[in-house]
Amino acid sequence: SNPAAYEADFLRMIQARRIELGWIKPELYAFAEQKLGLKKPLTSLLVLGPRQLKALADLMAHARSSEQAS
Repeated sequence: SNPAAYEADFLRMIQARRIELGWIKPELYAFAEQKLGLKKPLTSLLVLGPRQLKALADLMAHARSSEQAS
């Protein structure tokens, strides 16, 4: 019932997984652009909506450290 807390949870999960994978932020942004089919370059996760954040968190849960956007 609290949208800000909902989004903050996904942001925390995404950042924690990014660190586990050993990715720097540009690698995360490239992965998100490719997997979410974004048309504009991503420079901050804060521009993503709750559905996109959830989708990205789900995708990252299954990502491997060698998997990056090409």
